[in-house]
Amino acid sequence: VNPSFVVDSGDLTNGIVPLPTIQSEAQWRDRYNILAEAGVNTSVYYDIVGNHDGYGDSTSFSYYMNWSIQQQLQYTWNRSLSFGNYTFIALNSAADTGENWPGGTKGSLNQTELDWFESRLNATYSSSNLTIVFAHHPESDIGSSSTSSTNLTFLELLEHYNVSAYIFGHGHHNIERNQGGTICIETDSLGMPSSVPGYRIFAVDNDGISCKYYPINTWPAVLITCPLDRRLTMQAYDIPNNTIVAPIRALVFDRNPVISVKYQIDGGSWVAMNPVLGNPNLWNGSFDASSLTESQHEIIVRAESSS
Repeated sequence: VNPSFVVDSGDLTNGIVPLPTIQSEAQWRDRYNILAEAGVNTSVYYDIVGNHDGYGDSTSFSYYMNWSIQQQLQYTWNRSLSFGNYTFIALNSAADTGENWPGGTKGSLNQTELDWFESRLNATYSSSNLTIVFAHHPESDIGSSSTSSTNLTFLELLEHYNVSAYIFGHGHHNIERNQGGTICIETDSLGMPSSVPGYRIFAVDNDGISCKYYPINTWPAVLITCPLDRRLTMQAYDIPNNTIVAPIRALVFDRNPVISVKYQIDGGSWVAMNPVLGNPNLWNGSFDASSLTESQHEIIVRAESSS
């Protein structure tokens, strides 16, 4: 997988245990050196503050500011591509009280942080095809913790500015849900020994967002980008039942050459898909929607390789 960029949603280091956790400069230095030796820089790697990164230090977040890649508590970045303009916003949801565990575990966004967020949304709303927001804590923790100067909560700002997705960490669970039209997604940790380490791939296809979670070292990795998953987004469109040639597209990633890719609808026969010229990871196919009933249907894409 060769993504445009990688987002680390916080808890960049664990800190010194047992509780109460305190910051470890050695852990921060080791992390920074590992990433630097791998050539990671601010253009491809976006790290965000988590509660572990602020325990005992969350009035200034000095360790994060000195040793993270971005060294910014809140920031934006943009991707302008031939098919659209996309805005990404990182927020600091870690408590800024300087507390240690357990008080410092909770998430919040104060009015200053929400005002900054609203100003970024307002500045980019008309020029962005999609806006995607990242922070460490789930929307259920920070959604109504405070209001902006315009008296809007975090959840209300997501809805008012039609934010496409909110992506977070904190809970070490694999969760996908729809909150007022915004996709809210949490991914299992890469580092917690009690869970299976994993990551999530995101892709944009005709301004629709698709995502798929995979445990590390699971190959092939397949992500269906068209049609969209109606369970996750209100942007999913109905396929007219008189469409004879409806598209199916999927991204397929593997360390070894992919031998074949096939799709199946509602447990029916497997149908071959074809690679797209010039994009070795993209495969497409089509199906006759006129043969399907007016309801929801399930598409499965299966890839085979030597992995």
